[in-house]
Amino acid sequence: MVVGLALTASLAIGFGDYLGGKLSQRYPAMLVTFYIQMTNVIVLPIAAVIIGWDDIRFDDLLLGAIAGASMGISYVAFYYGLAHGRMSVVAPISALTMALVPVLADMVGGVSLSAGRLAGIVVALVAIPLVALHNGGEQSISRTAEVGLALSSGLGFSLFFILIGQTNPSSGQWPMVATAASAALVTGLLCLLQRTTFQRPPRLAVLAGLGGVIANVCVVRALQIGPISVVTVLNGLYPVVTSTLAARFDRQPISKLNAIGITAAVCGAGMVAAFG
Repeated sequence: MVVGLALTASLAIGFGDYLGGKLSQRYPAMLVTFYIQMTNVIVLPIAAVIIGWDDIRFDDLLLGAIAGASMGISYVAFYYGLAHGRMSVVAPISALTMALVPVLADMVGGVSLSAGRLAGIVVALVAIPLVALHNGGEQSISRTAEVGLALSSGLGFSLFFILIGQTNPSSGQWPMVATAASAALVTGLLCLLQRTTFQRPPRLAVLAGLGGVIANVCVVRALQIGPISVVTVLNGLYPVVTSTLAARFDRQPISKLNAIGITAAVCGAGMVAAFG
């Protein structure tokens, strides 16, 4: 169940990030992130009520709120990096950092994983940068800025996973509602500080937000019942979706390395599922 939830979240994240990256080429990254998070704020409470809960704990809501602040700032950095830097630099570094940090956290915390599952995680970690790698591309920021944005966003995303992974299943989806509210508040304040002009949300931002809702619902449940390392690594395979969409709609070719990465991603996910 954990593997299915994590892979579903990965599909939704890849879809949403593709749309978010495209939108950030036309609109400020902070504004795009704000609109996406506001969609989550509106829709996630409905999902939380439908799914149900046993006991909403304040500690879980607090963890969700802190995770939301981290995620909101991270998405601003990530979308800005995609829009103004090269995806070949930003996407793989961010995705690999996001997946690797929780794996190390689980190892330090003494979480026990089977040898087969560990091997699958290693294969998936190798696949992530290969899948995300794209040749060419132009940037209006320095290489140092690209790497900095990628690392900071990846670390922020990994912190989100670690914090949500500490929430209790009895709280249901309400920690993620707190996450969305916190992320929307942080990005909204950033927009105000930057004197960003608010306008009618683009339809693609709403679609990206709905993809985020699906991803968030799956991620919360997966993190509450499964190892953080497994969930984050499988979530880190989202570039498979982003690359496929870019190849289909933006005519970005899938290179031999991308193809190897996709094959490795499928193999790694299969090993994680088979040796659970």
